[in-house]
Amino acid sequence: MNKAKTLLKEASFKYPDNNKISKILAQVLIKAEDYDAAAEVYQDIISADPRDIESQFALGLVYLQVDKDEQAEDVFKKLLEQPEWKYQASFYLGKIEEKHDHSKKALVWFDKVTDGPFVFDASISAISLLAKDKQFDEANSRLNLLQSKFPKQKLRLLLVQAELYSQQKQYEKAFNLLTEALVDFPDQKELLYTRALMAERVNKPDIAEADLKKILAMDPDNVEALNALGYTLLNKPDRYADAEKYLQHALSLEPDAAVIIDSYGWLQFKLGNNEKALDYLQQAYEKQPENEIAAHLAEVLWVLGRKDEARKLFNKAIKDAPDDEYLMDFQRRILKGAQ
Repeated sequence: MNKAKTLLKEASFKYPDNNKISKILAQVLIKAEDYDAAAEVYQDIISADPRDIESQFALGLVYLQVDKDEQAEDVFKKLLEQPEWKYQASFYLGKIEEKHDHSKKALVWFDKVTDGPFVFDASISAISLLAKDKQFDEANSRLNLLQSKFPKQKLRLLLVQAELYSQQKQYEKAFNLLTEALVDFPDQKELLYTRALMAERVNKPDIAEADLKKILAMDPDNVEALNALGYTLLNKPDRYADAEKYLQHALSLEPDAAVIIDSYGWLQFKLGNNEKALDYLQQAYEKQPENEIAAHLAEVLWVLGRKDEARKLFNKAIKDAPDDEYLMDFQRRILKGAQ
């Protein structure tokens, strides 16, 4: 990769007017995740040829990779003036608004994508936003239309339907839907993983374990399955050793993943290693301040006698997510029990 980059850079300096070489160089830089350098190459291409719309679109995508959302937004808004690019531009403008939790603005952009290669993805994104805002009737209505419009996307739409059921706490429906789907797709890893999560919800831990082990038989380094299986086994005190094996494996593959650090910290808490648990859970929360991690961290702080810190953390989290089940469980078991 480095040799290719060097050769292409030399060629682009030697032939500065040859945009083909520059475009290849930009793609190589993107594959090497050198996004800032790729952006510079595309900027040079566009300066030389302002009519190169394809490079403008590529530059917008590169800006998104390095979280330069304002620059990306400027690029995509200019592309709205180009009939053949307006739908792609609308999709990514929606993604930018979604990233910043501007659900209504994002939905407006997604609904503008009525043609082109992003129609399906924009529709799925819109359904996800509606479900997040608890507009389940509208989300289900749109999903039904997609099922008739995109029959070849059966598997992905099944997973979306299962997610909608889950968000409405209709876990039995989700589990049954996924079980039926596995008849047609018995080795589909995403189906197995999602059913494992639903199996936990409907108190079928043996099925959850079997599904996750089936994934690992096909893909031993599947980090999601390793973490989910390890975390699931924490509900069984006699399986903590097995849980540790899976979680250590996951942690060795992705040592910076907050969700895995959280699981490993929760294992340490279950083992009675409270100070060690605190260290891992604080790391996880700093990386990703999600509600489940907040609930775990608050409980460890409470057990360590740092109750004011636990309450402060809980109050901060519950303010943004008053219906979160993990926070409500902490409140019910710990806070109310202390009153």
